[in-house]
Amino acid sequence: MKENDLLKIEFETWCESEGFKVQKEQVFKNIMGTDRRFRADYLLTLNDMQIIVEINGGHWISGRHNRGKGYENDLVKSNLAQTHGFKYLQYTYGQLKKLLYVADLKKLLTR
Repeated sequence: MKENDLLKIEFETWCESEGFKVQKEQVFKNIMGTDRRFRADYLLTLNDMQIIVEINGGHWISGRHNRGKGYENDLVKSNLAQTHGFKYLQYTYGQLKKLLYVADLKKLLTR
């Protein structure tokens, strides 16, 4: 199994241990009032809080998220989620490895 896959499993396991319902690959038109077919890597739900988490790769090799059209689409996607009331977090695989999501999600849990 690839390291990135293991990092995702570790992320999912931690989220579930904190009480989040973890759903993968959620299409925006199915979770909010839009016809857009963007996909959320993860939708985390706890009580009335909904958090979209994106895991972005390719930033060291000028991947899709760093090129003009891909970057603009990512901004449209994140703004759409936020204007529909979702919290929106983004991480790289390096940040997953450093467990940066732990502090961010714990902070959201205490609000």
